[in-house]
Amino acid sequence: WLGVAQNAATGAAQAVTVKVFGGVDSNQTGMTLGDVVYLTTTGSVTSSSTGNKVLGRALSATDLMLQYTGSGTA
Repeated sequence: WLGVAQNAATGAAQAVTVKVFGGVDSNQTGMTLGDVVYLTTTGSVTSSSTGNKVLGRALSATDLMLQYTGSGTA
């Protein structure tokens, strides 16, 4: 994966902003400071590590520091 979309495109000419590794995604909810957050094979965000890849680490309930480790561990 490359990053996390910050908005949805509703038309062919509309731009999509993407936060990449090292960026902070401020569009999340319900996270706990310091928690490792994972990406599922279907593109969903989860707190479960089982079969998933690390997406990043929670900086707050809404802010996620995107990190790439190349593995399932933080």
